[in-house]
Amino acid sequence: MGEKFPGMPKINFPVVDVRDVALAHLRAIEVEEAKNQRFILNNKGAWFVEIAAALKSEFGSYYKIKDSELKYCTIKIAALFDKSVKMIVPMWGKTYNLENSRSKEVLGIEYHYV
Repeated sequence: MGEKFPGMPKINFPVVDVRDVALAHLRAIEVEEAKNQRFILNNKGAWFVEIAAALKSEFGSYYKIKDSELKYCTIKIAALFDKSVKMIVPMWGKTYNLENSRSKEVLGIEYHYV
């Protein structure tokens, strides 16, 4: 992550604690109403800079992790030359909130705040 990317794009990504995922799998077996159903597991969205800062805090002594945010104009210019960069332009600055009420109601999940 450190050498290839000069910084983090302003992108928000839905996240969930792995403990909540494990509990949801267990409850999906135990709760009759959950049978043959699919559930969205999502606690909140996290910005890439927040994720990078957490990784840097934990693993920064082992890996070079850049936790600064890139400027929009940098991404727009890079998108002219790189198709993979072009794909993130529409996501810039947007938050994605996923509807998780069914996982709370049916599975009884109370999400950990990470």
